[in-house]
Amino acid sequence: MRADEIDKMHRLEENHWWFQGKKLLVTSFLERAGVQAGNYLDIGCGTGMFLNEFARVGTGFGIDVSEQALHYCRDKVRANLVKASGDKLPFRDGAFTFVSLLDIVEHAQDDLGVLREAFRVCRPGGTVIVTVPAFSFLWGTHDTAHHHVRRYTRSGLAGLGADAGFVLERISYTNFFIFLPVLVRRLSSRGKPASTESDLRETPAWLSRLLMTLYKIESLYLKTARLPWGVSLLMVLKKPADSFS
Repeated sequence: MRADEIDKMHRLEENHWWFQGKKLLVTSFLERAGVQAGNYLDIGCGTGMFLNEFARVGTGFGIDVSEQALHYCRDKVRANLVKASGDKLPFRDGAFTFVSLLDIVEHAQDDLGVLREAFRVCRPGGTVIVTVPAFSFLWGTHDTAHHHVRRYTRSGLAGLGADAGFVLERISYTNFFIFLPVLVRRLSSRGKPASTESDLRETPAWLSRLLMTLYKIESLYLKTARLPWGVSLLMVLKKPADSFS
């Protein structure tokens, strides 16, 4: 991710509707996942928001390829931070009861390799949570600015998890209510001079309140059901309890 986008993430994530909405959606899935206490790993920890959120699980570890992101993390969280890549994790087999890959897999040339590494370091019976952007037809300058390689469908992401050795617990599209506005924005920008910025912007207070209300509705719905489409995907995986690697 570009340096200016990391700066923007650091500045916005504690209050911006996109990040706070994502936190609500991830939390709604994890409440049913039965995450065990112990060591947890945030792969691609960025500027640290979810390391703070997962602190209740146990001892936190975060990795990122960006020294700039890790610098922000050190100011925000108490966790063990390492500069490393998701496809070459510097941890022993079965070290973590919980692993998160939140908007990370889409950056990897070898997305299956990243999930296989998550499988390796996850303890048998442990939980892995994954979020990714959905639908290739939603590709836009936001993806380019964030150095995405691809976007996913529900079946494609579920298949990736299975290929890595996991058992699928839950999967759903998310960011349902903003799907149509994002689709219109992406389609209307086709053929125009390409912007070099992501979609993250400061948002008027009234709009932020409205969007957070919609995210609260979505998070409640996702406690018991799944959505047929959305801008993103959220998946919970389990490592089989009888796994040996």
